[in-house]
Amino acid sequence: MNTEISEIKHFEADVKTTSESADLNEATDAQDLAADAPSDASGIDPMIRDLLQDSTVCAEYGAGPITAWALENTSAKVIAVHTAAKELARATRGQDFGKRLTSIHVNLGKNRRGRPLSYDAKDQFSSYTDAIWDKKPLPDTVFINGCFRVCCFLTALTKAAPGTKIVISGYTNSGTLRIVEDFLKPSKVTDQMALFEVPEEGKLDMENIEKNIAMFRMVME
Repeated sequence: MNTEISEIKHFEADVKTTSESADLNEATDAQDLAADAPSDASGIDPMIRDLLQDSTVCAEYGAGPITAWALENTSAKVIAVHTAAKELARATRGQDFGKRLTSIHVNLGKNRRGRPLSYDAKDQFSSYTDAIWDKKPLPDTVFINGCFRVCCFLTALTKAAPGTKIVISGYTNSGTLRIVEDFLKPSKVTDQMALFEVPEEGKLDMENIEKNIAMFRMVME
């Protein structure tokens, strides 16, 4: 496997962006704030609410309304992966949730709504997709709302415990995301998302999944 796309670096820290990245992210954050869904019950899909209420530890790629709703309405621990500090600031509304919240900031350079605008930080892409899997305990529910959604999903299949629920957003209207069905079929599909459940060990072709993780490492959707 090409070492350039397979190098895995785990880190958890408040990474300082360059001033250029910060200026761009601040501008696009202001433009996109109105597009964020509310964190109250009316703005969260009923399937998501049910999953969160049954969860002990949940994780979200692309910290947003799901992170906010989980923190405000459940007792679950939350792992939030984000590429721009304001993603998490909007989700938490400045509140301190203490040890319930694990914030993982991965600096991928200039971005729009969390998605990198270039491949300048390509060596850190694996840090994003792998971020939640060196935490203990592992999440029982994973929401994939950010970038690298196919790679995040495939990585989850190799790391998550059997029975873990995985939700991919933006699934229904995306032709490209449906490639994941080559590896695991969804148990439920709604207007906007698909729910998957990690099967028991031995039911997945791990060799093929690992190969495709490398292939999708650079696919930002």
